[in-house]
Amino acid sequence: MEDIQLQEAIERYLTDQMSVEERTQFEAIRKTTPGIDQMVIELLERETLVKEDIDKVFAKVKPWPKRPAWTGSARRQPSSTPPVRLQPKAAAPEVVEEKAVRKPKPKKTP
Repeated sequence: MEDIQLQEAIERYLTDQMSVEERTQFEAIRKTTPGIDQMVIELLERETLVKEDIDKVFAKVKPWPKRPAWTGSARRQPSSTPPVRLQPKAAAPEVVEEKAVRKPKPKKTP
């Protein structure tokens, strides 16, 4: 989650603006990521966190290891063939639309 998105999610959580599903997912994330609780506490104290504050909160969190590109299976290797070259489309003829003129409705006679 991006830092700004996380901060917005925390603010929505604190102000009860999350749906039931979002709140459930957010609380699951809180259980697995201890830095989020620290950020919630700091947001309650200061209302706004700058990038340096967020970096300090998450300094102890270990990032996930880099993963190779997923190729679908162990047997499939990425292709060295470039993508198919498409022919440029011909310019579409210009369409001029005429404004419709509104005709008055005939008056009903009693």
